[in-house]
Amino acid sequence: MFGWYKCNTDGASLGNPGIAACSGIFRNHRGEMVSCFSKHLGLANALFAEAMGVILAIEHAYAQNWSHLWIESDSKLVSLAFKSPNIIPWKLKNRWMNCIYMTRNMSFIISHIYREGNHCADKLANLGLSLQGFTWWTSAPVEIREDLTRNRLEKEKLYEKPCDYTNGKWIYDKKGPLYNGTTCSNIKKSQNCIVNGRPDSNYLNWRWKPSECHLPIFDPNTFLKLIKNMNIVFIGDSLANNQMESLICLLSTISKPKLVPHIGTDSKWYFPSHNANLSLYWSPFLVKGDQRKKEGPPYNKIYLDHVNEMWAKDIDQMDLIVLSFGHWLLDIPSIYYEGDSIIGCLKCHDFKFNYKDIGFYDPMRKALRTTLNTIIERKVGKGNGIDVIVRTFSPTHFEGDWDKGGTCSKREPYRNEEKKIEGMDAKIRSIEIEELENAKEKAKKFGLNFEVLDVTKLALLRPDGHPGAYMNPFPFANGVPKNVQNDCVHWCLPGPIDTWNEIFSEMMKKGKYHAQREK
Repeated sequence: MFGWYKCNTDGASLGNPGIAACSGIFRNHRGEMVSCFSKHLGLANALFAEAMGVILAIEHAYAQNWSHLWIESDSKLVSLAFKSPNIIPWKLKNRWMNCIYMTRNMSFIISHIYREGNHCADKLANLGLSLQGFTWWTSAPVEIREDLTRNRLEKEKLYEKPCDYTNGKWIYDKKGPLYNGTTCSNIKKSQNCIVNGRPDSNYLNWRWKPSECHLPIFDPNTFLKLIKNMNIVFIGDSLANNQMESLICLLSTISKPKLVPHIGTDSKWYFPSHNANLSLYWSPFLVKGDQRKKEGPPYNKIYLDHVNEMWAKDIDQMDLIVLSFGHWLLDIPSIYYEGDSIIGCLKCHDFKFNYKDIGFYDPMRKALRTTLNTIIERKVGKGNGIDVIVRTFSPTHFEGDWDKGGTCSKREPYRNEEKKIEGMDAKIRSIEIEELENAKEKAKKFGLNFEVLDVTKLALLRPDGHPGAYMNPFPFANGVPKNVQNDCVHWCLPGPIDTWNEIFSEMMKKGKYHAQREK
């Protein structure tokens, strides 16, 4: 991920105790070696050497004002010592506690790696046994140069085929969700399906199983560490809000956020435990637009070459953007502008305008292109990077027209052979992916990371996950009304949309390897 530094550390000891040394190798987010060190420690045991390598790495990162640090050590004891400091030898205790304090001011990850994967740091530590004092390199010493090159090539090979989360199936899982409609107080009433009286709960027990890899259960602790000191921003329509509320509920299982007033955003949640923010900007077209109103013109005005400044004005405060749009451009009459000129319209024949109906596919493409290009231009101008994720179109499941009593009554997922991505769903998904990939080529030249969160297929297979009639509390308490409003667009919380955030979390964790491959 952009802005992260990773350090592999190791210790070596010729006996326990014996002549000892430690080492560390720093890499940037592209996987390039930034610097490395080894230190001769004299007489010490293996644990002392392993801990000293980590201490020197953290102290250096802190001195460099690095805000995102990931330490990999092949010592399980050292990894455990961040929770149980008494493991550390008493001679190092004060420095260790000081390092723990330093990491609280960073986005920090400590993880264990098997010795076979840590051979470069291992070789450097062994080199330190024959050196005197502390040695610092800004280019790889000849003793590890070949291993370092091989190590990088192996990692590139390992990640050259990332997990394809788009292909898979829904499998039944008895475990159920991490939260429910009563434990999470942030769920929008119209999506709190069980609390609203939905009688079936089987929809809560399906997990997405990718065909060729594993999708881990969402780990809120890991996610919060990844977003420490960051502002994660959801921009778009009500499905952006739906996904953000799912994420807030998942994270709230271990850390309670505070709702923070902020001019411009529809909501902003602050997690004090990790100094992290989740923000929502309502912008259903992404670009500038005037939504139709009861007291105004019965159509939208959409300016395809002007980004919506309601969110764009705050772009300097954003570390990662998740874009979500599509539904507001489909069915509502609209007039499209470029510059001061009207270039066409959608469903405008009833208004007797002399404009060509150009549909919504081309305007959708132009709106997304304007948005992505604006992000690149403004971030490059400021000289700081950003991650951008485009979440693909989420299909609806109305049986009948949405505005004429359409329902979504199915109570289990489709099987793969029952439903395929086709028609409008396939076209919109294709537009989103194509525009993202085109912008990605331009963005990576400036250190910006653009990715796709492709949920179209897994969402298509879940007609059972919508609120349906249970968007309102107990809709059948007094019998079956003649007309019952149904929501077959948004998703119950908890529900299938939680899977979007499981994939989002994996993208966050693996983002640093995307940067390596781009190199």
